[in-house]
Amino acid sequence: MRSYWVLLIAMTMWAQDARPAFEVSSVKPAGAVKGIAITPRRSGDRISYLTQFDIALFYAYSVQPFQVVGADLQGVFDIEAVAGKPVDDRQIKLMLQTLLAERFKLELHHQTKEMTVYTLVAEATPQLKPAEDPSAAGGRVYAFATKLGPRLQGKNASMAQLAEGLARVMRSPVIDQTGIAGTFDFDVECNSDPSDIPSSVLVALRKLGLRVKAGKAPVDILVVDHVEQPSGN
Repeated sequence: MRSYWVLLIAMTMWAQDARPAFEVSSVKPAGAVKGIAITPRRSGDRISYLTQFDIALFYAYSVQPFQVVGADLQGVFDIEAVAGKPVDDRQIKLMLQTLLAERFKLELHHQTKEMTVYTLVAEATPQLKPAEDPSAAGGRVYAFATKLGPRLQGKNASMAQLAEGLARVMRSPVIDQTGIAGTFDFDVECNSDPSDIPSSVLVALRKLGLRVKAGKAPVDILVVDHVEQPSGN
């Protein structure tokens, strides 16, 4: 039995050491900035990421702000890293997890919490315009207020990306169950109360032939146990 536990511990330590990591990385506190990035900028095997710790955490672990507790490290950080080989978004996220653990001394654990969960479904005839250029950059969804009222806007966005954007607005998970493939462009104005963007977004969805259904389900939550200002380069 003792040899079993020794082997298990050794395998766990090996798995931790074998986590994907950037070949070279630099993390520096940033000075005054005009804006921060939600996702890293990629150029070949290099990334640059001017962002806050919590935003980097959301991206690295593919979670929304409502799924994280305790990510209260202040400041804006300039992250530059080289993967050393071609990598996709999934690998970049794993490498960023390693960077956060090594440079920010991040320690966290998972727990589950029952929350309201929405499913995105399609009506009989969705009113969706296919993206003009499916190969173009985009894939993000925005919900924001204007003088004329809230708007729901997407560029080259899939239904999964729409669900992700809705989750930020609804502050609850949104699961795509439309069964609709492809990417779409949309810009919907909602003549509704500008102080109630979530309700206005639901009105906008109806104009696209979509709607959400509410239910309850356990949701994965990240609890940050420890984090500190990044170590030097």
